[in-house]
Amino acid sequence: MLEQLLSEGWKYHDSESERLACELESAAAVGIPPALVTSFLRLSTHTIGQHLRDWPRAHALGKLALQDQTPKAEAATAWERLYVAAVMAGDQIGAADSELKCLEAAHNPLASLLSMRLALAEVLMDAGRIAEGGRLFRFAANIVRGIEAGPDLERRIAATSNNIAWTLHDLPSPTASEVNLMQLASEVSLSAWRHAGDWINVQSALYLRASIALKAGDPTTALMLSTAGLDMIASNGKRPFDAALFHLLRAKSFATLGQAEEHARALAEADIAAAEIALADLRQRFVTERGNAVSADREST
Repeated sequence: MLEQLLSEGWKYHDSESERLACELESAAAVGIPPALVTSFLRLSTHTIGQHLRDWPRAHALGKLALQDQTPKAEAATAWERLYVAAVMAGDQIGAADSELKCLEAAHNPLASLLSMRLALAEVLMDAGRIAEGGRLFRFAANIVRGIEAGPDLERRIAATSNNIAWTLHDLPSPTASEVNLMQLASEVSLSAWRHAGDWINVQSALYLRASIALKAGDPTTALMLSTAGLDMIASNGKRPFDAALFHLLRAKSFATLGQAEEHARALAEADIAAAEIALADLRQRFVTERGNAVSADREST
């Protein structure tokens, strides 16, 4: 039943966060098997800390789940997440304790240390503490460039940088410093996915970089990156929703450049790609994004 909860819980963790938090607390009272502590901490800290904004509660639950666990390599990531929860809850001694247990358990202590700092940077930015999180991310990214990261760390770097970039991308009015930071995060994510991901990961990272380029006022780069993403899809398989989004991004870029005919052509190409979207929720997302692309054209004229 716990495995089912950890799987199904992601489907409603954002819409019914309090319900899931109570279910996770009930499960922890019974005990969490060592094989599931990492999945448990990932879901519990994200739901209670990031959605309910109750880090002391998330930290207390994480400590309960790990209280009888001996630090072992397979649970190192769980201690990483407990470290983040402790910092966000204001428990400095608890954070140091979790950090040391994580480093004791880890195969690669430096990789785990960097992973902890990146995870903390992501959570800080998600909580609106952009300057603090950004400072940590920049330092960690600089260190990452100077080491040979293994596949596990590369995947963590890619996913965390992706989340950070999207958090900044969705700010209503990002500052110049925040735009610079989102560009850095998207570049780091793309580079890491090229090393440790599949073509779908890389294609998604190209879309993020293209969208950020447009947001930063560089439609020409956005067009170049969108074309690279479409070429990748054409070479590897059918992704009609993703292809449609790339075409919409091209349409918005052409609108920014004042190229009305190219804008209309890109919208038509988006419609052709979208005709093959099978899932209803993705079709609705496309309709919404298409409306934004049309609005971009109107605003540019």
